[in-house]
Amino acid sequence: MIYLFDMDESLRKMIEDNHKLLQENLELTKDHTKKIERINRYIRRQVLWKIMYWGGFLLITLGAYYYSRPYVDKALSGYNSLQEKISSTSSALQQPTDFIKKFLN
Repeated sequence: MIYLFDMDESLRKMIEDNHKLLQENLELTKDHTKKIERINRYIRRQVLWKIMYWGGFLLITLGAYYYSRPYVDKALSGYNSLQEKISSTSSALQQPTDFIKKFLN
């Protein structure tokens, strides 16, 4: 430690003020470090929750697709069958003579 009683009064006062400012700066730095650590923890938690949220959303979407696939396939096959019947009916309406010949044979 510096012996302050050997120095003149103004120099001693300046050193004491600097020491006091240094201590305040140290306290503020410690306080800011704690706050920054809390902010970093908050950010990490938010990133983790977002990953879990989107992962869950993706898993639910893929699961719904996987389990609904047979029903969608049945609906599409029914739609294709209906479309074929409609096209054959419309072609019979356009060429009624062919339909009558086909029906009579």
